[in-house]
Amino acid sequence: MTRNLQEKLRVIVLLAGLAAILGASALYISMRLEITVDLTYFLPEPQTLGQQLLTKRLGQGPGSRLIFVSLEKGPDGTGLDNLVNINDELNASGLFTFIRDGAPELS
Repeated sequence: MTRNLQEKLRVIVLLAGLAAILGASALYISMRLEITVDLTYFLPEPQTLGQQLLTKRLGQGPGSRLIFVSLEKGPDGTGLDNLVNINDELNASGLFTFIRDGAPELS
């Protein structure tokens, strides 16, 4: 074997080894991955019984299914012109149970 062919073979073996390690890592991560929507992960550790009850209810209750979106006016006063259209599209999608916009409170 020529020296050039040996170097190419080493590179191929190295890349195959790296691919095997990456594949095994991806498999391990996918088997151990746990996706959650529990909001209590964003809160500090509860200290009192009341805080424990609150975090338990918040993590498993309706609060864990809320999505808050804030739309603000731009520097030139525009940006909320499409708020009614967005509200109508979200309602028409059927993906949301309740949509509340603050349009009456906006100035």
